[in-house]
Amino acid sequence: QLGIQFVTGLQGDDPDTYLAISTPKHFDVHSGPESERHRFNVDVSAHDLEDTYLPAFRATIVDGHADSIMCAYNAVDGVPACANTMLMQKTLRDDWKFNGYVGSDCGAIGDIANGHKYAPSIEQASVDAVRAGTDLSCGNEYATLVKAVHDGLIKESEIDAAVKRLMTARIRMGILAPMADQPMQSLNRSVVFSPTHARLDLKAADESMVLLKNDGALPLGANVKTIAVIGPNAASIAALEGNYNGTPIDPETPLAAFKTLAAQKRLRILDVQGAPYVEQLSLPVPPNVFHTADGAEGLTETAFPNPKFSGPGITSTSDNIDSNWDGASPNPNRIPRKAFSVRWTGTLTPPVAGDMTFQVKLADCYPCNNIESYSVWVDGKQVSSGTSHDKNGHGNPAEFKVHFADTKPHEFRMEYSHQSPLFGAGVSFNWRPPVDTLRQQAVDAAKQADAVVAFVGISPRLEGEEMPIHIPGFSGGDRTSIDLPDVQRQMLQAVAATGKPLIVVLMNGSALSVNWSAQHANAILEAWYPGARGGEAIVDTLLGKNNPAGRLPVTFYSSTSELPPFTDYSMADRTYRYFHGATLYGFGYGMSYSQFKFDKLQVSTEKLKAGDPLTVNVDVTNTSKVDGDEVAELYLTYPKTKTSS
Repeated sequence: QLGIQFVTGLQGDDPDTYLAISTPKHFDVHSGPESERHRFNVDVSAHDLEDTYLPAFRATIVDGHADSIMCAYNAVDGVPACANTMLMQKTLRDDWKFNGYVGSDCGAIGDIANGHKYAPSIEQASVDAVRAGTDLSCGNEYATLVKAVHDGLIKESEIDAAVKRLMTARIRMGILAPMADQPMQSLNRSVVFSPTHARLDLKAADESMVLLKNDGALPLGANVKTIAVIGPNAASIAALEGNYNGTPIDPETPLAAFKTLAAQKRLRILDVQGAPYVEQLSLPVPPNVFHTADGAEGLTETAFPNPKFSGPGITSTSDNIDSNWDGASPNPNRIPRKAFSVRWTGTLTPPVAGDMTFQVKLADCYPCNNIESYSVWVDGKQVSSGTSHDKNGHGNPAEFKVHFADTKPHEFRMEYSHQSPLFGAGVSFNWRPPVDTLRQQAVDAAKQADAVVAFVGISPRLEGEEMPIHIPGFSGGDRTSIDLPDVQRQMLQAVAATGKPLIVVLMNGSALSVNWSAQHANAILEAWYPGARGGEAIVDTLLGKNNPAGRLPVTFYSSTSELPPFTDYSMADRTYRYFHGATLYGFGYGMSYSQFKFDKLQVSTEKLKAGDPLTVNVDVTNTSKVDGDEVAELYLTYPKTKTSS
């Protein structure tokens, strides 16, 4: 149902002209471990295929009328998805009557030959894909089709069928019409980032909050005047955005939202990082380390409308250096997206004396052909500089050490310059400080506070597509454990030992096993990767302005040890439908600040024939004095069959 709404929203309601063409992906049973995605084969039972893996695609194609679909890297039953006639012909076009076009994932046609070894050459792989119904290649493999026609491997009429579907899509999108008649040309940033859309963004974030535990510590009461805000996600823009995201304008982290309240003198905020995500990797230097010339937390940021730091700049204050300007700039109205420069100035206060390891991470953008450069100065001395002009667009992290003789403020300056024909800007100034020092800072802050709010979890910098990360718990973008990383759990334990109320806020894109927090924290709020207004939504929920009504859309298991191997795509012992063990938090679970009563349940019949409707009535009553929303959940259990997982 979520997929149908995405498709409808993207394509619009004009039956003759699409606003955009929606492309559900990856069809189907995507995609195996990241390390094996270009050669992985899935042997899936007919029951699991029809009951679990195909229904969402069927809904988006048949009910949502998506005009495109993307085939996957992996093979299904030994046949690469983009050349799989069972999927592409029998299921998609014959059974579902799909008339749109199929596009491949990037490089997936090449995988038919190089990864799966299914075809002897790229030429034959291209033929197999077109013949199966893959109309569009994300790559250059289809350049071999002209030769394939001359070699007699495929008929020109077969290629014509694909071209016809692609040109039909272009016509229905209106992009062959005069520019003035194209419906999307009138959109600009003032529309996309309008106040109406900002309110909708906040509403979506509010409604996504899931309260997993509460012993009465939430909402935070008037007696809570000082809050220790700790954890690696408190000031993280990446943890708001998630993966495959657009570029938000003025995103507000949870720490920034708390600081807004502090500026209004409603709360006193003590912020420290407390812990990294994992000990082995760096993370952005937090705001409390930096100070501007007037003593405020953060840095003075000056952006220039050219890559040479020349002319008048636009000055503002930034919490730290952790910026995503992909398709954007520090000031979209006055700074061009393709060429600009930024300078940050202030002081940096190291938490301990001695050598400190830092890292500059430039934007990843393929195939942007970026030209990016940076320089870092401490106490007037340049300590690091570099330039990225990688044709693949990947800004390789540059690590360097700085020696500090003391823990006093040190003069700090960093400069960043960006040029690109395709945008793709962004830079992070990271560090890897002593873990024990960060943990002690969290304990010290907790001792001074009335309550502790810990923003823990994971990050798109740890989980994602084909990532060069291989550390305990994470491998190539996959997670090999669903446990909260040890270094974060240890921080929570140390803070809890102070006896102060501990509220854990989880920020993550997939399930976490937080067994210690489930037993010892006073409250747990699941906030996910909540979007540009997510920080405000989280703080509103903690303070009771937003009454959480979200419910878990996935199962939270106690550990990965209870699950089958990642390479096993059988649904047996997975999800709320087939898992036989005790879950940490089950699918559909979620608490509220209100209390509700369900009674007078009635069903229209005790025996139901296939195709007949079933009517269910139940009275839902809010028995508390707090207004709230309740989600009425109805679960159907199908009769057991021999083919059930």
